[in-house]
Amino acid sequence: MIKVRFKSLAIIAYLYITIPIFIFFGTWLKLYIGIPMAAVFGFGLWKMLKKDYFGHMGVLEVPRKALIVSCILLLTWVWVSGNGGFFYQTWDQHARNAILRDLINYSWPVVYPNTGCGLVYYLMHWIVPAIFGKLFGWTAANIALLIWTALGVLLTFFMLLYICKARKSWHVMTISIVFITFSGLNQIGMALMDMIGKGAYGLTVLGSEGQTFSSDAWLNGINGMQYSNNNTLLAWVYNQTIVPWIALPLILENRKVRNFAFIGFCILPYAPLPFCGFLVVFLILAFIWVVPVIKKRRFKLLVGEVFSVPNICASFSVFIVFLLYFKNNVQGTNVGTYIQGDINARQFLLLIIAFVLFWLLKIGVYYLILLKHYKKDILFFSIGIVLAIIPFIKIGSSADFCMRASIPWTFLLMIYILQYFIKEEKKNTKMLTTVLLISSLTLGGYNMFTDTVWELKQIYVQRQFPITADEKKSFENDKGGGNFLTDNADEKAFYKYLGR
Repeated sequence: MIKVRFKSLAIIAYLYITIPIFIFFGTWLKLYIGIPMAAVFGFGLWKMLKKDYFGHMGVLEVPRKALIVSCILLLTWVWVSGNGGFFYQTWDQHARNAILRDLINYSWPVVYPNTGCGLVYYLMHWIVPAIFGKLFGWTAANIALLIWTALGVLLTFFMLLYICKARKSWHVMTISIVFITFSGLNQIGMALMDMIGKGAYGLTVLGSEGQTFSSDAWLNGINGMQYSNNNTLLAWVYNQTIVPWIALPLILENRKVRNFAFIGFCILPYAPLPFCGFLVVFLILAFIWVVPVIKKRRFKLLVGEVFSVPNICASFSVFIVFLLYFKNNVQGTNVGTYIQGDINARQFLLLIIAFVLFWLLKIGVYYLILLKHYKKDILFFSIGIVLAIIPFIKIGSSADFCMRASIPWTFLLMIYILQYFIKEEKKNTKMLTTVLLISSLTLGGYNMFTDTVWELKQIYVQRQFPITADEKKSFENDKGGGNFLTDNADEKAFYKYLGR
């Protein structure tokens, strides 16, 4: 058996999340601003760790062989995802590789001399790899990116083991396999869309320009609703995914209102859209805690928890800085809904039918199977409602809000499934539920198999390995106003008053 103290895991996890933020403060901001900001933020981190983790007595104890095998599987998964460019990369990595290269080649904050545009994106995941790139070159940066992503995935896995109370070998293996393969029933959705002429059934879904999407994109032919599976998230948007994955188990293990703003604002620099999803998680957990507190008239406790030192420190450091930084990304100002006023009755009906199918096949099948078991759990009950609302909200020019704000909620559903398996292992009365869950997870896991087979096929057909997506190279000649750049950076508040 291997024993790991939870306090060690938690401290490492918080350092993983906060170190890039400290680096950002020290390298992107004027020193007389960055140093005080880092000091305030660091004080909040210290107070939180000291109060909630330094004396934590929890221990993770799992079988050695199962843990080693699972870690090998997870590391292989990270490699196959294309992180660092050592396997097959999805086309979305053209832009992500360009971001990493510009972080290496330009001084921080990144402002392009040719256009005067500033780089404004969720770039925290690349901060550490970019430093290695500045010191040792492009290849070193990609190796560092692969290692940094792998470390994040392993931290998430260890957190899952702890909050799911894994003890046996099959617990460990089940958590690792479900973590890698968790997905909705995309194959059924793809088949249905193909039947009505709105899709292309096969190993992938093809875009209008022949670009390959993951199997999650089976509704592209109607409205683009998508909840990305874990494999898709790791292969396409790892920069917005890893920290939310780590943060959710931390929140579930320590449901203290006094830490909500701190951990929430730690998520914000990495993933603004998933941060929106986390806001609802915080509100629900806060509601569960605050109702009995108010009934007992413990108002002093309420004020002390909400306005705790960690919450205040994060609010006056991370929140202020990144509010001004992300304000320059115009995509966040394009807010609307997928139900537009100019659609006719037939289009509206098609949208509703598509939504019902989407909800049922992506998360509904798991949610409904477990609803009876968790019907008194407010947080679980909220999963179905929140994931029924998110698809109709539009922020930006595409379905990004649906795809990314849902990350904490789909991951939360997966955690409930894992906890159910481990908790109910000795109860034969729940056999039907277990069979239905295993069947659904197996069919959903097939999506990763099809996506990976398609990638292997491309490697074979093109006679090339690895296949990297690196044609963009740089944003140095692009205009602002899109998802990555802001025009006239020197005139914007962040660059004018905070940036170096």
